[in-house]
Amino acid sequence: SQATLVTVTAGSERTGISAQLTRAGSITGAVTDSSNYPLDDICVSAYDSSGFSNWNTKTDSDGTHELRNLTTGDFRVRFDDCGDNNVVGEYYANRQSLSNATRVSVTNGTVTPGINATLSRGGSISGTVTDTSNQPLVGICVRTWDSNGDRGPNGTTDALGHYLIDGLDTDS
Repeated sequence: SQATLVTVTAGSERTGISAQLTRAGSITGAVTDSSNYPLDDICVSAYDSSGFSNWNTKTDSDGTHELRNLTTGDFRVRFDDCGDNNVVGEYYANRQSLSNATRVSVTNGTVTPGINATLSRGGSISGTVTDTSNQPLVGICVRTWDSNGDRGPNGTTDALGHYLIDGLDTDS
């Protein structure tokens, strides 16, 4: 609503529509397990002050990550297993909820380094989902929530109706 309108006429070219952009900031770090082994396929997300996340990346094979295109401000960073690491997700720095996550300050044009995480191995839940005739159901999403009502990892049933949800923290 605040942008300057640019009028374009069919068959003609409108020139001189230029912009000067500020370089964005970024957050870098590494993710390891409790044995200090680098973890790949860990999803790393940044949340702005309103709890909105539009900045995501994954760790590389050496466990490093870089969240790019962040504007000046404070962000909360979340680490979740997107692969088969069976580790418990957390917010920076070793926090379990968005509301108490440590804020990470970012400034345009600079890198905020050292936003690391050490993730612990998780527990798992498995089972089988069937219909009332005891036939396996395929593609059923099985979801978890912790005792605080926060959403946890999900699983999906296979051709035999089996599912496995891992990366669970100690909870009910």
